[in-house]
Amino acid sequence: MTPRFFGIHDPSASHDARLRRWLLRRAAKARGFEWIGVDVRSARFSALPQPLPGDLLFGFTRNANHVERLLLRPWVGSLYDTFEAGLRFPDAETWTTIHAAYGISMPTTIHGLSAEPRELEALVEALHGFPIVIKEEGLSQGRGVTLVRTFDELRRVAASQRTASTTLARQYIETDHSTRVVVIDHDVTISYRYETPAGEFRSNAGFLPSVTPCKCDGEAQCVAMRAVQVLGLSCGGVDLLRDKDGRWLLLEVNFPFNFSTPDVLLGTDVSGALVDSLARSAERRLSARGAFRLEPSDAGR
Repeated sequence: MTPRFFGIHDPSASHDARLRRWLLRRAAKARGFEWIGVDVRSARFSALPQPLPGDLLFGFTRNANHVERLLLRPWVGSLYDTFEAGLRFPDAETWTTIHAAYGISMPTTIHGLSAEPRELEALVEALHGFPIVIKEEGLSQGRGVTLVRTFDELRRVAASQRTASTTLARQYIETDHSTRVVVIDHDVTISYRYETPAGEFRSNAGFLPSVTPCKCDGEAQCVAMRAVQVLGLSCGGVDLLRDKDGRWLLLEVNFPFNFSTPDVLLGTDVSGALVDSLARSAERRLSARGAFRLEPSDAGR
């Protein structure tokens, strides 16, 4: 039987998410997989298609996580380290907290934004003064990120935030670029620089950013691989920058990440590498299938 690739997507998602779907679908079909598209907006939850041993599973957007978990099985290839890691995968709003708990180097960060005036003053002092970066956790491509230069701006942002516990206040480190490190199967596949546009402080803002291939040193690779690993993932798009002392600092891990940028702008085949990684995951889990009690018939085959 032909193995299948379950692509969980949202038709209302951004243009880059739709482009990623097209790239991954092309790569999966080129490798002999039957494509099964699952639309999160119109999915029939009473009759979801059931993955079989050797099938692959991939969610294109973060709002696909719920459906992805419903389809996750011990014998299915995924980009989580283990079946259990996929079931327990943390929400994106908690990732920075997890990285801090593991001691991964980041710009000085305050986890939470209070609207209380004295707390705001203490926050600015802890972050070495203005400007400071305010970031709403769980968003990507520069969305939800604001550069704040005065107390008036800071008070307005604090008063208008959706949830204080998912807002970060972070030290601003001036730079003209950031570095994206793509980790697949716990190894660095490619790295490239996002060049900061004129008049912008976010290097990765927009659909078609300016990117240049680069080679990361061992320290940057270790930070990137560790940041992915502690989330229970085998792959991710990791954004780093260097401070004035030359230290590599973690900005964020993106998962799923925008692999259309290197594939379209740099001519890489990250989409193909992701399909290959999923296939290897399925092979490993099939070989360990005897360790699981569940069989496909138990999952409603």
